[in-house]
Amino acid sequence: MKLSILIAMYNTEKYIGNCLESLINQDIKVEDYEIIVINDGSTDNSVSVVESYIKRNKNIVLYNQSNIGITQTSNKLLKLAKGKYLYKIDSDDYIAHNTLGTLLKIAEKSNLDALGFNSCKTTRLDLHKLDTEIISEDLKICTGVEYWSKSNNPKSSANWYLIKNDFIIKNNITFELEDNPMSDTPFTFQLFIAIERFVFLSNVIHRYVQVPTSGSNNRNANHLRKRILKRKALINKLRAISVKLENKDKSKYIGIINSLKFWSDVNVYFLFQKFLYVNISIGDIIKIRKELEQIKAYPMISFTGDQSFSKKHKLITSFLNHKYLFFVGLYPLRMLVKLKLLKLSFR
Repeated sequence: MKLSILIAMYNTEKYIGNCLESLINQDIKVEDYEIIVINDGSTDNSVSVVESYIKRNKNIVLYNQSNIGITQTSNKLLKLAKGKYLYKIDSDDYIAHNTLGTLLKIAEKSNLDALGFNSCKTTRLDLHKLDTEIISEDLKICTGVEYWSKSNNPKSSANWYLIKNDFIIKNNITFELEDNPMSDTPFTFQLFIAIERFVFLSNVIHRYVQVPTSGSNNRNANHLRKRILKRKALINKLRAISVKLENKDKSKYIGIINSLKFWSDVNVYFLFQKFLYVNISIGDIIKIRKELEQIKAYPMISFTGDQSFSKKHKLITSFLNHKYLFFVGLYPLRMLVKLKLLKLSFR
């Protein structure tokens, strides 16, 4: 088995068919790859959709389980995989047709630990064609640390690279954050710290579908409270990885350390924004802020410099960083959000 595609599925009946459709329209023999789907307790018709594809495609396998969350499900997928290389994709996303075989040949020929490629955000479900040809000659092989040092804060999700299965096992890399939809982030950093042979292709292979009903867009108060705690757990993990690298060899890992700080700030930014959407007391906010200060994750100092950051972003960041101004403006801003007179990017 050359490739295992790993999918954790939960209530994505509108999208899982499109995901599977993209995965079976590939330039690779059916017997050379498997598509493993774990249904994590879906309550919609997702299972029926997958079963209809299984009838027509012998390389798709479905496992059903009670809901245990994305982290444990992702680790179960890793254990089930038989392929030489792995690719993890969300059940509401998809990839360009006829690309996996080419990517796999490049990875095998160069004996890569991982192979990366670009992703694009979209609301469309029909971007099947690859825009540019995949060039497999004169590839620049580097370590994960080298790649991170020369890149501008690459994506922290796990859907933009293939990984060698033996490499994962050898380095004992797993998804660590318990039941956390952002567990991809520390997984990716741990991966790239260890990678010795990596190639990045500029081709846009992955389509990141923007789903209005996804967890990141959910405004329910209880959901937001849980999301705040999960972001805090992620921030703690990122800071722990950063401290470990600083103590080990700061000069060697400086690119990854700086990116860890950047992504920590990103999560602090969206954590604080959620205080405007949910009625959390001043006392609880102060407690969370002090916890972040203790691990040097607040105030935000690294969430700057990108050309996409607008004046509005800089203004909001300064406001969130100001200990007293934030509390003065908290209740008026909550009212503006409630009246839908203030809209912020939401994740």
